Amino acid sequence: MDLFRVRLNCIDHYQATPTRYDPQLRNDVRPFNISKQPKVPVIRVFGSTETGQKVCAHIHGAFPYLYIEYDGHLAQDSVGAYIYRLHLAIDQALAVSYRRNQFDNNARYVARITLVKGVPFYGFHVGYKFYLKIYMFNPVVMTRLTDLLQQGAIMKRQFQPYEAHLQYLLQFMTDYNLYGCEFIDASNTKFRAPVPDPKLVFSMAGLWRDEVKRRKRQMAPSSEPGTSPLPYETLVSMSAESRASQPEPWLQETELREAIHELVGQELDSQCKPLEFDSFVTKPPFEDSVKTALQSVEDLHPEVLLPALGLAPEPKTAAQQEQQLDEQDEQDEFNFPYDSDQDIFQALFEREQAKDKDLSAQNTAAMGALNTPRRDSKEKDVPTRMREYAGREFRLRGNTLPYLPDFDPTGGVSSTSRGQKSPYPPNSATKEPSTLLSWDFAKLPPSYEEVESWWSQKQEKKQEQPLKNSFESTPTHFLSQIEGPTPDNKHGFKYSPRARSDKVKLEGSYMSTMSLEIHVNTRGKLVPNPEEDEVQCIFWSFKSDDPANSSQDYLQAGQSGVVVLSEDGVLARRMQKLDLGEVHGETSELDVFVRMVEIVRFHDPDVLTGFEVHASSWGFLIERARLMYDFNLCDQFSRMKCDSHGKFGKEGDRWGFNTTSTIRVTGRHMINIWRAMRGELSLLQYTMENIAWHLLHRRVPHYPWEVLTRWYRSHNIAQVIRVLRYYQARTRTDLEILEANELVSRTSEQARVLGVDFFSVFSRGSQFKVESIMFRIAKPENFMLVSPSRKQVGGQNALECLPLVMEPHSAFYSSPVVVLDFQSLYPSVMIAYNYCYSTFLGRVTDWRGMNKMGFTEYRREQGLLGLLEDDINISPNGMMYVKPEIRKSLLAKMLREILETRVMVKSSMKKDKEDKALQRLLNNRQLALKLLANVTYGYTSASFSGRMPCSEIADSIVQTARETLERAVAHIQSIEKWAAHVVYGDTDSIFVYLPGRSKDEAFDIGNEIADAITNMNPRPIKLKFEKVYLPCVLLAKKRYVGYKYESRDQVKPDFDAKGIETVRRDGTPAEQKMEEKALRMLFESADLSRIKSYFREQCRKIIRGHVSIQDFCFAKEYYITKNIIPPLERIFNLVGASVRQWYDEMPKVKHHNSHMFAAQRVGGGRKMTLEAYFQSMHCVVCSRRFKNYRNST
Repeated sequence: MDLFRVRLNCIDHYQATPTRYDPQLRNDVRPFNISKQPKVPVIRVFGSTETGQKVCAHIHGAFPYLYIEYDGHLAQDSVGAYIYRLHLAIDQALAVSYRRNQFDNNARYVARITLVKGVPFYGFHVGYKFYLKIYMFNPVVMTRLTDLLQQGAIMKRQFQPYEAHLQYLLQFMTDYNLYGCEFIDASNTKFRAPVPDPKLVFSMAGLWRDEVKRRKRQMAPSSEPGTSPLPYETLVSMSAESRASQPEPWLQETELREAIHELVGQELDSQCKPLEFDSFVTKPPFEDSVKTALQSVEDLHPEVLLPALGLAPEPKTAAQQEQQLDEQDEQDEFNFPYDSDQDIFQALFEREQAKDKDLSAQNTAAMGALNTPRRDSKEKDVPTRMREYAGREFRLRGNTLPYLPDFDPTGGVSSTSRGQKSPYPPNSATKEPSTLLSWDFAKLPPSYEEVESWWSQKQEKKQEQPLKNSFESTPTHFLSQIEGPTPDNKHGFKYSPRARSDKVKLEGSYMSTMSLEIHVNTRGKLVPNPEEDEVQCIFWSFKSDDPANSSQDYLQAGQSGVVVLSEDGVLARRMQKLDLGEVHGETSELDVFVRMVEIVRFHDPDVLTGFEVHASSWGFLIERARLMYDFNLCDQFSRMKCDSHGKFGKEGDRWGFNTTSTIRVTGRHMINIWRAMRGELSLLQYTMENIAWHLLHRRVPHYPWEVLTRWYRSHNIAQVIRVLRYYQARTRTDLEILEANELVSRTSEQARVLGVDFFSVFSRGSQFKVESIMFRIAKPENFMLVSPSRKQVGGQNALECLPLVMEPHSAFYSSPVVVLDFQSLYPSVMIAYNYCYSTFLGRVTDWRGMNKMGFTEYRREQGLLGLLEDDINISPNGMMYVKPEIRKSLLAKMLREILETRVMVKSSMKKDKEDKALQRLLNNRQLALKLLANVTYGYTSASFSGRMPCSEIADSIVQTARETLERAVAHIQSIEKWAAHVVYGDTDSIFVYLPGRSKDEAFDIGNEIADAITNMNPRPIKLKFEKVYLPCVLLAKKRYVGYKYESRDQVKPDFDAKGIETVRRDGTPAEQKMEEKALRMLFESADLSRIKSYFREQCRKIIRGHVSIQDFCFAKEYYITKNIIPPLERIFNLVGASVRQWYDEMPKVKHHNSHMFAAQRVGGGRKMTLEAYFQSMHCVVCSRRFKNYRNST
């Protein structure tokens, strides 16, 4: 069967009068009076076909619904009578709530009610329970209906709703397994206009398919047929199978097991007959005639609905099948991921024999420099007294003759002989003296000619340098800015240029983008005001993913243009002669707006964007048209003339104004670039000029509105052209920023992975995205997800367990610090121990006499515990869960697939590392998967705004992870051969200090620790060796910095900082530069004299005013003492140096008030101070010294 395919780029819904395409919900309604029935919802999907043609698909027959429990008899007459009473009660209650006459046609709210069966998801339950599925005409009333059901306003009893918290559109997408920016396949459609023939060519499966295709292109032509292009390590299952060694029991597991045994004994005493698995659940009569929740998706399909109403099915003509959606569940030819056999696991987990290590003279020298204790290279900088900080005493020493240690003929110098006492016991592995001695010839002394040549070259360099005025004998540089660390590029870009890749072969999303900027003649220095200022010019640029247009076409003139207000037409004719693209001149401002509407409709973009859409782009146009002409541009820009839901204004959407955009245009997405970049880039300011500099590596000028207005009004054609070129460049820069940041393509990728629509990636939170995946897995298993009210959520127990965050041993570590990280710890715990709502068996010990679970009380079937006694996992906080042999955790199924896919993607990233574009694509995919996996725990623990939280499950996850980390710490510190000290631990990571070891030894020990801890825990919990810090500084919780080595072969380390000022956005550039430079100097030389000299030099620049405005708002002394010294002091206090003392002891320049002194000299006033008798040698305006001082006076 041929399928019509349309990509789901944008989705919304509207209410419409029923037509022949909508389901017939009553058997007494004839086709000629169907239009008198209540309005029904119709879903609109905007997208494109595989050939790129724009499509708007209207989908009929999808109604919002929720479930309530049904505990009556299953006989057809009993069910029918109950449904009839419930139908009338809901209509009456909603009519009273909305203050409508319940006998009018507009007081009908319920579309249909059917009986279904399912399994409660909230707690471990066996056997089906029965529910009534209530379809409603309007999605707007769902929240009101949920409240009325919970309050007992319907049939005088309280009902607990199920699946009411799922949004209508997401409900539709999960029912039919649809994904954002992916294709909808429809088997029966009706077209308003002809479309080209589709070329027929599915979230996680799509990622696997894309990866298989890419790897197959890279395989050699001689590869055997059927060979998998994916390596073994990507196919390893993330299942919870046990490893060779069983995990140790929890701290209180023995007592909990005994308590369970007592509970089982109590249940057995109350049983009259022995229980068996086969006879535990008794089926009620007529159960087989009730449809499951999954089968009820087709309730309103014509072939199901008509027989239920007692109507004969009509002949299946094409007109009656046009809107029937048929989900095609095709199995992919590659069934990945799959469980590997024993041979694969052996190949994966066998370790190679240790290879002989060669000691490199270069590496040995480098390690010696890094392990050198911090000291002062100048003898005068050595403090005369020792310094105390944080309960520790520091006696700093120099490296001059009086402080050198005695000569050791064995070649080894202990740390204590160098004046530094180690806080840890010495390692037995480092006590043994070296038995490997080698001799080499020393270099010959230089000759007289070589010394003379060297001296002359040194003198020449000194003469070439300009004269320097200094307080010390050492020469200093007065640059225009604060000296920071040498960056990877000389211009200081924060983001490298992004090249395109030939290996990234993605299906075109056919999402086009249009950017818009406006010019307004302002009044003086005021910013544009839509109530006062007339729009003079509208500049636009357009970019499309259509293959007919290359990705660079927006740089050409045909894809950009100007709409200008020109009453006499002269300005428009002049602009047409310039290379500005399409130029349209209009005689009135209203005509300018109408012309822009025509341009938008002609190009039909999916995304509308501007750098600041509210104040100087689409928002200004919409507000101006509304205020001056009562012209609704939101509806005009939309893709639908009727049932358009466009809106504008921060009063109605304060959240949108503060996060994305308040402008809603039906069928199109609005992206506010500067707000989007705030979440994407880490910069100190988010102007277009700064973003373009760091992202595009281009200088973009900034002109005030006053200057632009003066130029535009001038008769100088060059200045007018400058204004036009400026705005045209801004519209193109808007598109280039989105292209360079890959915002549209990355959001599309996340929509495909998460299963939500494009705009929901921006606008919706993590719980919404978790539900998108979770409901798709729960639906086939007929699980019923409960919908608690806000009051019920607030009534659950408070969270009791906290993750392990150790207080670090704050210090400077000159020896290696190994960082180990549990890979996806919380998701791995949920998989390994089968934690889930559907596997929860209750508490071992009741809470206040009740088996509390989240917001409700869990009622376990009598005798169930006795059947499952040997198949129970106990969490450290005393909760019981069934093992996966009984029921596999739904959350574990979801997380397992996510983690397996992420392992596959990350393994792909290890290849083709030089292909930056491919690396970015794969990184975007693994980040989307990582986000989804990590927020699944948050879904269970959301205690305030949670949609289906359960504090007991959240505490089980946290406490299990905490004890896993505690066991790992205890094991690491118990192995003598490692001589390791855990100096910091945070939730899922461990910092292990290895005093006296080299970098290579740190890598060996780190891998041994990772393997040992991994084998202690059930699969898939895995401790991963991340990196080695050498050296590093631990400041406080979540604040540390060091030189990072990620591989043994890495020669040049990376500067890695977490939580300190160098990576924060609330400081000044001067602060960041100085702190990073000082840290790099500490790590590379451990020379405090050099750091002190650098620090004083920068302070002198600040005091003298020799700084750039880019580094400071105000070059004042206050910023040294309050902004620069404190973060430096927190670090260098750990090595015994006082930065504040350095500053207090340095000589400082004192500025004189030259104006006051000059007035005293001219006016003959009384000279108050000695400075009044002096004459200034510097210019009052620019502070530069006079070239000829005598003439200046």
